[in-house]
Amino acid sequence: MLLDIPERARRAKESFKGAGVAELIPIEVLFGNPERVAPQVSPDGRRLAFIAPRDDVLNVWVGEVGEDAYRPVTKDTDRGIRFCRWAFDNRHILYIQDSGGDENWHLHRVDVASGEVVDLTPFDGVQTQFVALNKDFPDELLIALNKDDRRLHDAYHLDLRTGALDLVAKNPGTVLSWIADRRLRVRAAHAAAEDGGFDLLVRNGSDSGWEKLLSWTPEEALNSGPLGFTKDGGSIYLRDSRASNASRLVKVHGAGAQLEVVAEDPIYDVTFPLFHPDTYEVQAVAFAGERLEWTVLDDSVRDDFDRIEKLHHGDHLVVGRDAADRAWVVQFVAPDAPTAYYILDRRRGDSSFLFHERPRLNAYELAPTKPFSVTARDGLVLHGYITSRRAATTRGFRRCCTSTGARGAATSGGSIRSCSGLPTAATWWSRSISEARPATAKNLLTRATGSGRGRCTTTSSTRCAGP
Repeated sequence: MLLDIPERARRAKESFKGAGVAELIPIEVLFGNPERVAPQVSPDGRRLAFIAPRDDVLNVWVGEVGEDAYRPVTKDTDRGIRFCRWAFDNRHILYIQDSGGDENWHLHRVDVASGEVVDLTPFDGVQTQFVALNKDFPDELLIALNKDDRRLHDAYHLDLRTGALDLVAKNPGTVLSWIADRRLRVRAAHAAAEDGGFDLLVRNGSDSGWEKLLSWTPEEALNSGPLGFTKDGGSIYLRDSRASNASRLVKVHGAGAQLEVVAEDPIYDVTFPLFHPDTYEVQAVAFAGERLEWTVLDDSVRDDFDRIEKLHHGDHLVVGRDAADRAWVVQFVAPDAPTAYYILDRRRGDSSFLFHERPRLNAYELAPTKPFSVTARDGLVLHGYITSRRAATTRGFRRCCTSTGARGAATSGGSIRSCSGLPTAATWWSRSISEARPATAKNLLTRATGSGRGRCTTTSSTRCAGP
């Protein structure tokens, strides 16, 4: 009879006493609510919003940048809030919330000054999806609602001041997501195709019909898709793996679908492009290498990236910018440290530490994670990450190997984050199965996104030797 997880953990912990094994990290430290998360700088650059517990329930907090006098502006007592962002009017914060886990997300608007909360989509059984916001239209946004047909999301224009909704694009039955241009016009759609792939549909305006610009096969669609329009609306940026081993950042021009490659790597997929908020030009591109590897294309941000790389040893991502593009909020993810956030003042050239998501992790030794590769029986190279303790203090335990089924997620924190806690919070099982023998990772990769299209349907059993 299989024991439940808590009982197995208790017995494993008892067996480790006196064996020189490091103290396990409490589950609530690893998987409980973060102390602070998801910082967002206001459009005017003066205030910072983030999500943090209020009476043990996640809520939105706001305060002045550079100060520590933050206050909650929402009062959720049930599910907690997990996503928020500033409206460009500098007055409101937008957040989504469901009821009882039904995933029918309602869009709420909270007035930062008064604390007044308004449900902007008060429809039972209806799910809200964000489509677009634009600083040139601070009181407007585009959302998608399955209000008329629960199976399909139509696109709506929403007036933040009045709450008025106007239908701007009717779903023909296959659209999964909508793409708007800089004038908040729905100009493209990501649609499901009959063969299991996806089509990119485009139109010139709200009165024009939809035309298929290009298609992706089911395999190509895994790491391909639309990203947004250029400033003039004549071209669209894509992540595209057609006729390429790895996903590339490309620009498709006009109805003729003329393709221009903006950035590519022969092995690794494009993951995160950084666009200029005013010109819509690409400033930098991240590739899913062994680490998140950035290529700077715009010299105006080269010094900023140099400063960022000196702040922290983790993989970094710009997760917020003010309207003037002076303040950047930067996230750092590392296997041996809690996720950290800094704010960078580009004009002054300095930066300030904001917070750690889980600062209690600083009291524990987190195991380092390193990339590794192994050649499978069919000759393909499989990539993964290996985690081992800094000191040989474990009895029998060698290393824990984790394969990457999606390298884009892994290099941006997926597998790295899981490995950072694995040899501590979950060693009760990894050590128990590896007593007196090396740990073994048996991996089935049906599609390893991040490492190109050449690595498909490969099974590998890897013995991880170690100290």
